[in-house]
Amino acid sequence: MSASSPQPSAAHTDSSISGEVLVHALASYDVPFLAGEEGSRESDEERLTPATLMSALVTHPDPRLRLALIPLLVRHPRFSQEAERVADQLPAMVRAYFQCFYTAARLLQTIHQAELELYLGKQPPLPDLFGAALDLPEDSPEETLRVLGERQQQLLGRCEKPLGLPLGSGVAHRTAIAVGGVVVQGFFIPFSGSGTLTESCAGANPPGCYEAEMSSA
Repeated sequence: MSASSPQPSAAHTDSSISGEVLVHALASYDVPFLAGEEGSRESDEERLTPATLMSALVTHPDPRLRLALIPLLVRHPRFSQEAERVADQLPAMVRAYFQCFYTAARLLQTIHQAELELYLGKQPPLPDLFGAALDLPEDSPEETLRVLGERQQQLLGRCEKPLGLPLGSGVAHRTAIAVGGVVVQGFFIPFSGSGTLTESCAGANPPGCYEAEMSSA
């Protein structure tokens, strides 16, 4: 990540929850986004609650873990029941991150509904919780997603691409599909198989722009 790119303050990060713990927690919820695992053997008593996990992810300094909010919400739309409470407890800058990630998950769920239902079955839609706060238009999900990318940069005052959106020229989004996996707008949600994040920026885009690259199991 570039030194000039702001990130959530360490003061608002729960340092007691390490990145490794968060990776295993994601895997325990069937989101091996970073671990490439089939899931953790953590018991229900040891598993982080959805609210704790979402808060810890969005306040983590690693942009890959912040990005993991999107596949987590797509995989578990019921976590939306905790989303507003999580957002209300965050400081303004981090709340903006969270609202953007949540809204990206909602729009991507709509755009890729058919593919997601193929692998996950019918799931409830993520409700629109933050569209008004982000001043997003009532348009097609594809257009709204494009505007969300612009709004995210305006809100955060940064030139990063944490949502995996095509915000700049010169970046080729590597997309692929694996058995049991779903490709969503340039990043891979590995419900099975393995997925790894690689830093991949090109052209005028600065460091710190992360895309997902899939490798078959």
